[in-house]
Amino acid sequence: MGRILLAILAIIAVFILIGPLVGFFFTLLKWGLIIGAVAFGILLVSKWARTQLPSRQLPIATASSRDSFLSQ
Repeated sequence: MGRILLAILAIIAVFILIGPLVGFFFTLLKWGLIIGAVAFGILLVSKWARTQLPSRQLPIATASSRDSFLSQ
């Protein structure tokens, strides 16, 4: 009878100790999913914005254009 009660007590103690660890794991999982979703949203918005805005190409500076600018 004593061993059965001790085994039951050990099982209850394990559940009491493992509960916060499982909760911590799911908390980390939740925050990982939230951060991943935000990062994915930022990625989608940046790709969408890049396709919506007209591409603005800057002129390439050549030696002659640089010299003419410096001589002014």
